[in-house]
Amino acid sequence: MSFFLRPKNIPLGILYLGLPSLYLFIRQKKNYKKIFWGVIIFGVIFGTVFDFILTINKAWIAQGLSIPWMLFGVWPVDDVFGYVFMALFIFVFYEHFIDDERHKKLSKRHAKMLLLSLLVLGMTMFAYFVNPDFLKISHVYLWGGLAAIAFPIIFSIFNPHIIKKLSVLAVFFFFVWLLLEIVGVKIGGWAFPGSGYIGYASIFGVTFPIEEIIFWMLWYPAVIVAYYEYFIDDGK
Repeated sequence: MSFFLRPKNIPLGILYLGLPSLYLFIRQKKNYKKIFWGVIIFGVIFGTVFDFILTINKAWIAQGLSIPWMLFGVWPVDDVFGYVFMALFIFVFYEHFIDDERHKKLSKRHAKMLLLSLLVLGMTMFAYFVNPDFLKISHVYLWGGLAAIAFPIIFSIFNPHIIKKLSVLAVFFFFVWLLLEIVGVKIGGWAFPGSGYIGYASIFGVTFPIEEIIFWMLWYPAVIVAYYEYFIDDGK
């Protein structure tokens, strides 16, 4: 369907991530409040910060845009929908198959994380407005990825019981992201025009940075679920 219809990025996200999320919502009632705040904080806000910095450094660039709006003329608003769909599917999958929810109430830490995320977003946009060079970073994908995985590693050391949960996420979503990468790049959804990568991988005629394998395909679900558990859920 994807190769025949060649959907833009938002319909592609709905097809691969939105529909599975809807299916799991229908199958079983979820803690909608926790999922909502998880998507807002770690999908929309932190996702925007991370994507904005990497986009202006050309670590990747979205091409198959559904909405032709560009913030500062360089960052596609389309991208935020990608992070919404990714975070939504991860949290819904986690709640459905893996998490053993013991406390239904939202963690009190979520308010502090919301304020922090908005502060970081504001500072990022202000820095770019003042001088875009403030956000130009060599090997930005590598350093951004290492910064992102620091907390989950520390969290897992002090909470070893969660390692099994994060490992299950990593295994399942590796194949989801790999499939999405192959399709997305082949139909022109996004590309990797930068040069500051540690290397490249090729599969089925698609070439992408090794950082994609390490930080997106393997680590991304574990990263945002670790944050989700500590700041939104019960930390268990």
